[in-house]
Amino acid sequence: MTGEHILVTSLGVTDYSETAYRFATSTTKTRYVCHAIAMGLVPRPARVLLFATEDAQECHRDRLTAELQEIGVRTDVRTVPTGATPAEIDKIVEALVEAVPAESRVSLDITLGFRHLPLIYFATLAYLGAAKGVALTGIYYGAFEASDRGITPILDLTGLADIMRWLDALGTARATADYREVAKLIGAAVKPLLTGDAPAKQLLSDIGRNLTQFTARSRNGLPVESGIAAGCATRNLEAFLALTNVSSLARRGAASLREDLNRYALSTPGPLAKETLLLDRAELDRQLAIVGGYCERHDVLLASLVLRETIVSAYIFKHGDCRNWLEAKNRMGAERALSAASYRLQQGIASEADRRWGDLLQEVGSARNAYAHAGMRPMRVEPENPGDVARVRNAATKLWEVIDSQDIGPVGGIGVGRIAIVPLGLSPGVVYTLLCGAWIHGEAPRPDALLCVCSENSRRLLDEAIDRSGSPRPSVVEPIVLRDPYAGVGEIEAHLKGDRLRSYTGVCAQYEEIVVCETGGTTLMGFLVERLAQACERLGLRVRRIAVIDKRSPEEQRAAPYVAGEIHDLPNEL
Repeated sequence: MTGEHILVTSLGVTDYSETAYRFATSTTKTRYVCHAIAMGLVPRPARVLLFATEDAQECHRDRLTAELQEIGVRTDVRTVPTGATPAEIDKIVEALVEAVPAESRVSLDITLGFRHLPLIYFATLAYLGAAKGVALTGIYYGAFEASDRGITPILDLTGLADIMRWLDALGTARATADYREVAKLIGAAVKPLLTGDAPAKQLLSDIGRNLTQFTARSRNGLPVESGIAAGCATRNLEAFLALTNVSSLARRGAASLREDLNRYALSTPGPLAKETLLLDRAELDRQLAIVGGYCERHDVLLASLVLRETIVSAYIFKHGDCRNWLEAKNRMGAERALSAASYRLQQGIASEADRRWGDLLQEVGSARNAYAHAGMRPMRVEPENPGDVARVRNAATKLWEVIDSQDIGPVGGIGVGRIAIVPLGLSPGVVYTLLCGAWIHGEAPRPDALLCVCSENSRRLLDEAIDRSGSPRPSVVEPIVLRDPYAGVGEIEAHLKGDRLRSYTGVCAQYEEIVVCETGGTTLMGFLVERLAQACERLGLRVRRIAVIDKRSPEEQRAAPYVAGEIHDLPNEL
């Protein structure tokens, strides 16, 4: 800080006697303590800011100005009342605010004048520190009652301001989980906290770095990374508390920090690489405690984001690989399973496990979405509304219940057998080949059931194609019949909504695998078949896409429709 250095002082109407004051390395004989303080400060203040009543100014202004002028310090006198009423106190506050520029460095002499004035100055300077970047760099008291052999000591009470900064920083950290100001104070090696040896300084440096890391990671919703930083901080705080040269206030502050950070810290002792972290119940409890902290601060977005990932972790804990729970394939698999459970719950075909897990995902999603999309929706988003926080808290409570329950299995419940969804046009070869054709990549079991998308004209070919195949007759689901298979877009929309869609996907959910034929029929038939495949995938069902290919010319196919073609597997994802 490069601002002006100011010494603030007060004087009363008393005729002060000349006294020898000892401050720092100098002794100054003067009536005014501020003179002795100015002599001892390095560098000296540019001016002494004197607050005094008109009567006090009459007694001391000229003499003080002359003394300070001799040492090259300017006197700036401001008239203030005695501060006997709230209105007078307000005038003193305004006078100090007006007299001290932004970014100044202020030393405060609290020796003379009315006893309550230092409290007013101290509170006002604290405000100026927050509002205008003013630094209170020193607080000094001429202890006349402690005089010894004609020498009056000037006590350095600057540590009181440091303590207030610490209290404010710790209070802010506890309320917001933002430890940056605490880290800044630690980095400054504040005098009341430390007598000053090298090991302690190194510990403080490490703790400050840990707190900065924790804050950045926590504010960005990173529960594992923030847990690692919090764990490092708590271990360093333990080492700091074991030192013998730590002041009482430092010990209490460090213990308070350790207690707060234990809530977030990983329970694993010693340094930890993220990829080696084992998922256990203690880790899930820690993540849910982090969610609780976000809820306390009404941070709905981070609470819901972290809780959603904790739900995924909990599902892996119950039904997956707890050693490799952070690997993408494991998390993506669990997330797909949970999303499918949520979709089955929406479609009304959920098992009990689907209902419990899907309900969790939906509740968190309903709280998250408005915030995740920055409020870009017609309805107003009101973070101060307790409803969203309550929704996240409720979901966290439900998750604890699900984790503890021994009766809730994995979502889904795998069906048995195979159903094929097939578009059937006026050429029956697609169904015929599916039942008796050659699978290019080896033999595959034939479908146990058929769900055909057809027209009124092609519907009659279904039974004929099945009979001509000579294969065991599959179960035939009531076909989806399009009145206009070429241009009936409105029909397609109707089949992909509400009860109709639920009935189709409900049938498919009874089977282990859904074989989807992407060839045959009209364009609209193929479009509907693919949309049904996607609906099955949202349910978490296993979908296998195939192409039935007849390499003969159209004329040959029409002349002899019942000739088996080839069946090729298609990639589900590119």
